[in-house]
Amino acid sequence: PNFDQRSTRLSRQAAMLYVILFFDPNILLNDEGLMREIVDKFFNDNWVIAAYMGMTVDLSVDWMRFPAAKAALDNVLQAANVRRVHISNAKLIGQCMAELRGYLVTGILTDTFVLDNTNDLLNCMRRCNVAIRWRILHRRTRNKEFHDIICATNAKNTSDPKLEGGFAIH
Repeated sequence: PNFDQRSTRLSRQAAMLYVILFFDPNILLNDEGLMREIVDKFFNDNWVIAAYMGMTVDLSVDWMRFPAAKAALDNVLQAANVRRVHISNAKLIGQCMAELRGYLVTGILTDTFVLDNTNDLLNCMRRCNVAIRWRILHRRTRNKEFHDIICATNAKNTSDPKLEGGFAIH
């Protein structure tokens, strides 16, 4: 994955780190510098994580009782930032849908075409997977404000009228 897909690339490490941090709760409670570094690297735009076997964790809720962790998350989890990430993801989903429509025309995906365009097809699949993974995970946020932004229950949550009413928002 490219740099834009960094949080997906680091998601397995982030899930392990989430569990490991509970073995030294002092970091979660008191080490603001280290927690800021951890959040900036692993949870900057990915605060709902797949921890294990379908179990998801919403760090915006789960880390509320840990002052250092909460302070670090508060730096990145602001409504404006969540809205920015949401709109970016919605645009990526729109681009993926358009790209997929181009590939899913009858007669296009022949053996020769697939072999000649393997890199392009794999990159498309990666982008699609990254976009839908973020959408599936973050629609499960337990933070009402963020849930309203991501699920677009309020019309004012998106400043881009092209995104309203489309798959990317619902």
